[in-house]
Amino acid sequence: MIAVAAIMVGFCVAESSATTLAPISGDEQIQKAESIFRGRVDRIDTRRDWSKPQGPVVSTVRFTPLVVYKGKVGSTVSLDFLGGAADGVELKVEGMPQFQQGQEYVLFVSGVKNQICPVVGWTEGQLAVNGTAGAEDSVSMTRTSRDWLRRTTMARSRGEMPSRLKLSDFETSLRARITQVSGGK
Repeated sequence: MIAVAAIMVGFCVAESSATTLAPISGDEQIQKAESIFRGRVDRIDTRRDWSKPQGPVVSTVRFTPLVVYKGKVGSTVSLDFLGGAADGVELKVEGMPQFQQGQEYVLFVSGVKNQICPVVGWTEGQLAVNGTAGAEDSVSMTRTSRDWLRRTTMARSRGEMPSRLKLSDFETSLRARITQVSGGK
């Protein structure tokens, strides 16, 4: 009994009870993103950040950019997110994007530094790229991405808003919407 209690005390779990984000439109997401890219997760490192009070758990996710749609990024992109497990402490933040090593994502990344989540719209700014053997890759659409997709010519010709879109169609639509939103810049 004492051994079980010692193990339980040694591993603490902290979980936020609620995360409230203001709704964001697809065009706002595109405008607020300093960079938008498709990248593969190469590495995830989790640590306690002792430079801050109580040393919160922070996860650094390193991506290799495969395609850049907006802005400029280096050959690797490292982003810090609040949450993860380190030194016997687990911190879960509701609505925080979660990543898997080796998985590809399209990310809408803010240029504002030192945020608890650098992705514009949190999970709304993280779109998983899914592939199956012998089939073209597809992108899992979020509410926000369906919002800007509605404004593209391709979406108007399709009628309904899909939950998944072929990667090539997604990229064509995203590039067109970025050009429209940024006034051709």
